[in-house]
Amino acid sequence: MAMSRIAGAARRVVNRVVNRPSAVQKRYYLQLRARLDPLRAPEAERIETDRPVLLISGITMQGTGIFCDMLAFLRWVDFADRMGYIPVIDMQNVENLYLEDEWVGKVNAFEYFYRQPAGMTLEEAYRARELYIVNRLDCPYDFTRAQKRCYREVTAVKDWVYGENRARHFERVRALYEKYFVLSEEADAFIKEQHRSLFTPGECTLGLLCRGTDYFSKHPYGHQIQPSVEQIAGKVDELLATCRIDRIFVATEDESILAALRARYAQKIICIDCPRLTTGKGESVAEAFGKKRVDRKMNGLYYFASIALLAQCDHLIAGKTMATQFISTLRGKPFATEFYWDLGRYGIDEKR
Repeated sequence: MAMSRIAGAARRVVNRVVNRPSAVQKRYYLQLRARLDPLRAPEAERIETDRPVLLISGITMQGTGIFCDMLAFLRWVDFADRMGYIPVIDMQNVENLYLEDEWVGKVNAFEYFYRQPAGMTLEEAYRARELYIVNRLDCPYDFTRAQKRCYREVTAVKDWVYGENRARHFERVRALYEKYFVLSEEADAFIKEQHRSLFTPGECTLGLLCRGTDYFSKHPYGHQIQPSVEQIAGKVDELLATCRIDRIFVATEDESILAALRARYAQKIICIDCPRLTTGKGESVAEAFGKKRVDRKMNGLYYFASIALLAQCDHLIAGKTMATQFISTLRGKPFATEFYWDLGRYGIDEKR
C-alpha cells in the first residue's frame, strides 16, 4: 500500500511538471489572448455552435514558413478531431511571413494555401460562444487535465515520414490531411499552371529539395543539417547510373545551389521561375527576401508550389526539413526512389 501511494504521488508530480508551461510560453499565450480576445463578438451577439470552436493562431509566426506553421496546425487539427472541436485557423490577426504589414487584420494568409479545415469562417469563429484560442505551438496553461492529456498525444506524432515513425503515424496523418486540408482554388490553379509549364507527360522526373542560405550560414540549433552541393550531386549521379531520369526538378531558394546543379546537369534541370537568394551572413530567409522587397504572398505561393510539384515527381532526394514531411503527405504513396539525408542536427551532431 505504501509503495502504491508513493507511485501515485510520483505520477502526480510528473503530471504537474509536464503540464506546467514555461514563463515564456505563458507570456506568449497571454499576449495572444490580449490581442485576440477583443476581436470576439460582444457577449450578447455570440452564437451557439454544435461543437466547441478551436481557434488556432500564433504570436510567434513572423519568421516561420508555411510548412513549419503547418506542423502546428496539423497537431491542433488532430487535437480538435480527437476532442470533437471545430478547428479554424487564423493567419490574419497576427504578423506572419506571408502578410504585408498593411494586410494584418484584413486578410487570412492561411487561405492563400488552403480552405478552412471545417468550413467555418474566421468571422463565425469569433462569434462562437464556446471558443478556445490556442497559440501556434504551446499548450495553454489553463487547459483542463483532459485537454492537456490530448495535447501530449498529438505532439507525440512527429517525424511521420521517416523510419519506424512512418509505420506508426503516416496513415493517421495522411487521413487527417486528406480530411481537413483542401487546397484553395488559387493555390490549386497555381500549382497546376506550374506543372503544365514544367513537366512533360511521359518523362521520368527526379525531385530535389535543396535548402541552403540561412541553413548554411546560421546553422540553426537543433535543425537538420542540410547536404552540400557535392553530396547532392553524388547521390544524383548514383541514381542516374541506375535509372532513366529525363528531368530533374529542383526546389531551392538558394541561387548558388541552382547554378551549381545547372552547370552539372544542364538541360535536365527544371525549376519554378521565382526570386532566389545567395547565402547571407547570418540573415534569415525572411530578412533577405524582405530586403529584396519580394511580394510576400507570391513568395509563399512559389514555395508552396515547389513542394507540391516535388510530390508529383517519380523519384525524390531531399534534405530533412519541415517541408519534407509534407511532400510525402501531399503525395500519399511512396516514390520509386525516396532518399532523405540524415546528417544529424546543427549544434548537436555537427563536427566542430
